[in-house]
Amino acid sequence: MPLMILACACTPVRYAAIDTPEQSGVVSGGAVLATRIVQLTDVLLTLGPNIDPDEAVMLADTAVRFSLQQVADYRLTKPPLAHNVLVNAGLKPRGLCIHWTEDLLTRLHELDTHSFQLWWGVADRPTPFHVEHSTVVVTASGEPFVSGLVLDGWRNSGWLYWAPVAADKYRWNVMGNYISGTGLD
Repeated sequence: MPLMILACACTPVRYAAIDTPEQSGVVSGGAVLATRIVQLTDVLLTLGPNIDPDEAVMLADTAVRFSLQQVADYRLTKPPLAHNVLVNAGLKPRGLCIHWTEDLLTRLHELDTHSFQLWWGVADRPTPFHVEHSTVVVTASGEPFVSGLVLDGWRNSGWLYWAPVAADKYRWNVMGNYISGTGLD
C-alpha cells in the first residue's frame, strides 16, 4: 500500500521548453538547450589549457542531450529519491544514480575524446540513511580527479547538474579503478 501511494504521488518528469524523446523521438529545443550546452562548454574549456574546443562542444552537447534522453528511457518520475524507491521495488526499470552514471559514462566514452578523462565518482554523503551517490566526473586528460567537473543527470531529474568536484556538496572519490579506457576493475 505505501508503494502505491508513493507511485501516485510521483509525477512524470517533463521539460516544457524541450522536446524529449518521449514527445518527439529526439532531444531538441531551441535557445534553452543551446544556452545550457554553451554554458557547459565554457566550463569544460576551463579544465585545462590543452582542451580541444571541438571536443568540449561535443562532450557538452552529448552530456546535456543524453541526460534529457534518459528521462524517457527511464520513464522518470520526480523527485529522484522517490523514483529510486520505485526502481528498488521493481516498478520502474532503471533510474538510480548508478544507472545514470553507467549510461552517461558509456555514452561519453564512445566520443573517444583526447582532451578529457572520464571518471566514476562515488560519494558517501553523511545522512542518517547513509545514502551513497554516483556520478560522472570529467577532467582534462592527465589531471587529477579533484580538479574535475561533476556531471550529474540524476540530481535534477535529467536536467544535467555540473559543478567542480571540490565545490560540490558531496565529497567525491574515485570508484574503484574506473578511468576512461580502463573499464571497471
